[in-house]
Amino acid sequence: MRFCLFLLFVFLLPVSSAQALSFVEAPSTAHTLVDPARIPLSYAFKRVHGKGTHVLYFFSDPDCPFCVKVEKLLETIDDLTVYTFLLPIPNIHPLSEEKAKKLWCAENREAAWKAFFDTNTLPDNDGSCETPIDGIYKFAASLGIRYPALIFSDGTIVEGPRFIVDTINKERLEALIKLYSVEKER
Repeated sequence: MRFCLFLLFVFLLPVSSAQALSFVEAPSTAHTLVDPARIPLSYAFKRVHGKGTHVLYFFSDPDCPFCVKVEKLLETIDDLTVYTFLLPIPNIHPLSEEKAKKLWCAENREAAWKAFFDTNTLPDNDGSCETPIDGIYKFAASLGIRYPALIFSDGTIVEGPRFIVDTINKERLEALIKLYSVEKER
């Protein structure tokens, strides 16, 4: 079912075949930019791999199969700081908001996130703590983000189908991180 929705989404996009081909052939170039200082880090949880010199902001839906793939790739990249913002898309993944709340309400969010992606287990809580999810929705909407996305440290936003294609393998993701990287300031 999810794959069918993905295909429907991709084939209904108003892009030319040349644009579709460029999604596959080359790393993305010009995208919407956001001032990284505007990103509300209090809405995210932070993970550091190695020195954490490069910074990446990841808007992720817990039930998004492409986010799972990106998450696995992020674990393999050294020298990276990842700020994860829980952006459930309940119209596509009906249980994702409930899962996001449970993950946010965990005593150790980073460990709960890792356990969820490694073993598909959720923290043992009812998800009733105060969460930033409504704020994340509003902030994401202000940037035009409607689907899981990456924001690189220079403010470049990669979202939706381009997000999926640009993060399809480790080498491509590492190249994008270097291409759109600004030394860690935050």
